[in-house]
Amino acid sequence: MNNILVVDDEETVLVTMVEWFASAFPDENYNILVASNGIEAVKTLGSHKINLLITDLNMPKMDGFELLAHMNNEYPPVPIIVISAFATPDIKNKAKKLGALHFIPKPFASDDLEAIDYKKIIREWNREESSDTGHVNGISLQSFLQLINLESKTCTLTIKSQGKTGVIYVDKGDLMNAKTGHLDGGLAAQEIISWNNDDLNIYIDNNCPETEKKIKYTIMSLLMENARIADEKSTKEAEAGSQKVKEPPVAPAAATSHPAPKPAPAKPDQPPQIKSKTTPASKISSVDLHKLDLVRVQSRLKDFAALDGFAGAVLSTTSGEILQLVSTESSNINLEQAAIYANSILGTSKNSTTKMRIEGDIDMVQVDTKAGHMLISGQNGFNIMLILATTSSLGLGKIMASKTLGEIMEDLKS
Repeated sequence: MNNILVVDDEETVLVTMVEWFASAFPDENYNILVASNGIEAVKTLGSHKINLLITDLNMPKMDGFELLAHMNNEYPPVPIIVISAFATPDIKNKAKKLGALHFIPKPFASDDLEAIDYKKIIREWNREESSDTGHVNGISLQSFLQLINLESKTCTLTIKSQGKTGVIYVDKGDLMNAKTGHLDGGLAAQEIISWNNDDLNIYIDNNCPETEKKIKYTIMSLLMENARIADEKSTKEAEAGSQKVKEPPVAPAAATSHPAPKPAPAKPDQPPQIKSKTTPASKISSVDLHKLDLVRVQSRLKDFAALDGFAGAVLSTTSGEILQLVSTESSNINLEQAAIYANSILGTSKNSTTKMRIEGDIDMVQVDTKAGHMLISGQNGFNIMLILATTSSLGLGKIMASKTLGEIMEDLKS
């Protein structure tokens, strides 16, 4: 018997999940347990062996963040899927890199539920549980911070790992401060998120006493910086190892007018090098931009570079004027041309079934091509176009695109 625990404060969600699993897996030995909040879930965890937890984030009494912290501390091997208005299941490839969870968007359709391979998740969990070595599939701090950012949550996180203790303060999804040992601010945050997730406990307090922002990073840029530092360390270790290896003698080459070029040394995967372009506000006539901070827009667009397969992102007006664009150095996509194409697509899709309503008054269209996937989000005369080369981050990309455009709209209102 495989027990799946579903936690949500909406009864309709619980009933839907129970009925869907019964319909989708009639031959599987799945027992669906339900709880309406984290407190009920903790009681069920104490009385049943759970093979998979599916939980909402926003709940009364004990919310999903507190439940996730409890799971990380008490039941780290149990696989977890999150239900959220700001999350989707399409980020499987980020699991190894950032420990990201599977996500189900809310409200969800049957396609969203079918996108996850539940049999594989439970099968691997059962195999690890019965092995002699075991494997920790618990929540990583990086993944936890991503959820907090997406949900704009306010909290104080106390993190403990291998005798070390750190504290991270977050206000409405924004990093305020961090402390560990003699470090504080950004250095402390970088230190804490570098700790080993295999021996890490997370404790959450739903308050943030810090009122002054002492960290320049957003959560996504902090994760990107951490990845860059890790890559630099890996590169240095690889270079140090190669220096210890004595190269075999090379036979003299035939005489030529130019010496033979030396082969470029192999390098480990590097984070994408980002290039950007800004159109001066004086050259933009179709919209009033006196309240638009293009530097801040650029910083927000650069956050997209943390997504797997990121190729480029553009903020433009509906008339095709480019306000800001960010792309990878290796990208050969003409973003200006793509933005014009995107504006045309969004403009002609008002009555199309391919249009998706993400949140508020924001419309989104997805266009799939052999070269990649284009996500186009529009509102009030502005469009954001995001291009991804792979499908692994499409879900999170949709959420980030609509959220970023919404934030830009709020800036214009203030």
